[in-house]
Amino acid sequence: MIPQEAPQTAALDYRVRSGADQFYWIAGLGVANSILYAINAVLFFPMGLAVTQLLTAISRSQTLEMRAVSGLAVLVFLGIFLLSGYYARKGELWAFILGGAVYLFDAVLLIILGDWFAAAIHGFFLYYIIRGIIFLKKSE
Repeated sequence: MIPQEAPQTAALDYRVRSGADQFYWIAGLGVANSILYAINAVLFFPMGLAVTQLLTAISRSQTLEMRAVSGLAVLVFLGIFLLSGYYARKGELWAFILGGAVYLFDAVLLIILGDWFAAAIHGFFLYYIIRGIIFLKKSE
């Protein structure tokens, strides 16, 4: 017979993974936004990263060396979210906190830039990240 705690534990694990998966969405849409911006598209994903868009925009009018530095910085930001997703799925609290803090910084940047819609979408993603943290703490 399966103990009563098993379904509850599975539900908690699912919610933790769901929160962690937000980081993969953020990274993927950040890549998409950088590509879209680089090819002068007019469509962008509001849940992507403002930081990567700014770095891509700044690098357009710079030297090749500055473009390389900007590209490296974009990769670092995207890497933070990929690693946060990977380790958060493994139940690492620090990964949720790191990824969530960087995404919160990005949301604040959007507010400063006046992009309220994208900031609200960031809030939606942050809600699920925080929910993942809460369920991770409950599962311990």
